[in-house]
Amino acid sequence: MSFSEHEQDDVNGKISKLTRENLHILIIGAGSTGLLIGQGLKQAGIQCTIYEKTTRETYRHRTRDWSMGVHWASDFLKNGLPASVIAKLESADTARGLEITPYQQAYTPILNGKTGELFFTVDAISTKRFSRARLRDALSEGLAIRYGHELTSITVPQNNTNNSSSIQAHFTNTTTATGTHLIGCDSATSPLRTLLLTKPLASTTDMPIIAYNFTHSYPTPRALWLKSHSHPIMKCAPHPDQPTWHFICTLDARSPDPSQWVFQLFLHLWTSEPPPDTSAGRLAHFKHLASAYAEPFHSAAAWVQPDTYVAFDRIKQWERPIPWPNHGGRVTLAGDAAHPMAPHRAQGLNHALQDAVLYTKAIKEAVSGENSGSEEDGLRKRLQEAIDQYDEEVFARGSKEIQVSAKQAYAAMHWDVYLESPTVKFGHRVVEQEVSI
Repeated sequence: MSFSEHEQDDVNGKISKLTRENLHILIIGAGSTGLLIGQGLKQAGIQCTIYEKTTRETYRHRTRDWSMGVHWASDFLKNGLPASVIAKLESADTARGLEITPYQQAYTPILNGKTGELFFTVDAISTKRFSRARLRDALSEGLAIRYGHELTSITVPQNNTNNSSSIQAHFTNTTTATGTHLIGCDSATSPLRTLLLTKPLASTTDMPIIAYNFTHSYPTPRALWLKSHSHPIMKCAPHPDQPTWHFICTLDARSPDPSQWVFQLFLHLWTSEPPPDTSAGRLAHFKHLASAYAEPFHSAAAWVQPDTYVAFDRIKQWERPIPWPNHGGRVTLAGDAAHPMAPHRAQGLNHALQDAVLYTKAIKEAVSGENSGSEEDGLRKRLQEAIDQYDEEVFARGSKEIQVSAKQAYAAMHWDVYLESPTVKFGHRVVEQEVSI
């Protein structure tokens, strides 16, 4: 019987004394960040429970999937994971089933969208990409996840009260969870970030981008041709004559039948205009924009079946981030909740994985430290100092990347400045210096 499926919700109790034994981390959000934190804490023997707003059925059977790049964060992903989870990670790798040469693993090809010629190669520490859905499936193994819990508010007692070691999370389903610490990994539009900072300060802004991002499968000859063109995992292209960025990724090639392979089609347009209201209208718009592209983008779009559902996304960023209060080290943020950024430098997952490992490390080191006074006072002080340091590092690193990725988003859809873009100058590495284009 799985704890995540059948255990009852936490009792609305209070924790009056902080000890190593009753330390309990409440994790808001069962995305990759929250799951990796959960795995790390579980391996360290620290109690934690994950609260996910969607229902179990919706979470496990999402209709949309896409790939996410892990360039410099591969070691963070496997840090401290049990062997069973690491084995499942292999199935989440989009390269599973593909023959990849060492050279192809070390670069990302950028093509001229108009001619199809190689425009630029980006040196990559790794070109590894993961299916978002399969990565979540792998990382969720063995964790206590409560589905259908959407956060509405939190209660953080003051340090001088009898319940000063407890923190409570309240959900739309009228339940309350009690723990000692809470971390929000609850998406770019993080409700917890809003609770900590208020909506005017925490809100994201929409970039002037229409983002089409959907998946499609092709008959065997077409699938084989598309996979073999340019690079087996991915092909990317800005266009000199229109403000678009096109990306194709082989999302799932595990089947021996190429007609079952799944490709991710991702096309962004720099515009403040709204997209068409219907899926059919969006597909027509997508095909129209892609018709200006050379191969393989031209045919990949032309071959999309007319009944394919095409969703659209608005790209969000936290344009003016500010440090969040952590209530004495008891509440903090990680992943997209801490630094919502544009995806055009493929940095979001990398920073999220680093956040997860650093948070877990901060908690573990604080718990294992020595006490100079009472156990409770010593543990409380170490945890506060550890989370203060965590917050400072995450905020500085994340704020920097928000700005760098915003510049990359603009450059990706403006041919005249693409060669001055952060990706061209720095690849997929962490950028330490100021960037201008």
